[in-house]
Amino acid sequence: MNTPVIILAGGFGTRLSTVVKDVPKPMAPINGKPFLHYIFEELQHQKIKTVVLSVGHLKEVIQDYFLDSYLGIDIQYAIEHEPLGTGGGIRYAFSFVDDDAFVLNGDTFFDIDLSKLKNSTSDISIALKPMFEFDRYGTVELNNENRILRKRYFIIF
Repeated sequence: MNTPVIILAGGFGTRLSTVVKDVPKPMAPINGKPFLHYIFEELQHQKIKTVVLSVGHLKEVIQDYFLDSYLGIDIQYAIEHEPLGTGGGIRYAFSFVDDDAFVLNGDTFFDIDLSKLKNSTSDISIALKPMFEFDRYGTVELNNENRILRKRYFIIF
C-alpha cells in the first residue's frame, strides 16, 4: 500500500514515567522488543512502505533503534523541537507526506485493516472501538451509515 503512516511518538509519557524512565513510551520493552516494533510488524504485514515518525522527547532513542528503515519500511522523522501537542504533531508530520496518510499512536495497538479506511469516500475516517467502560474516553454516536452524529468528550488518540 502506498499510503504512508504517521506514527505519533513524541510525547513525554508522564503516566508511564515511573515504569519506563529512560525511553519514550513507544519504546517500552515488550518481550525484549520496543512496543513500536510490534506496530512496525503489523504495518509490514499490511504492506505499508513508508512511515513518518513524529518524535520529540528522547527522539534519539527511537532514531538510533529504527534508523532510516525498519522491517523494509522507509522511515522519515518529523522532529518536534518544541512540544506541539497531538494536533500540532499531526499537522507538522503531514508536511512530510504528499497527500493522504494514516495516523496512529505509537503507544497503542489497534488491530484494523488500514485498506478498509483508505477505501472510504469521506474526507477523514476514524477507527473506533466498541468499549463498555468508557468514562475516560467519552462516547460517539453513529448513524446507520457509520457517520458520526454526535460526540461527547471523546479522545481519538
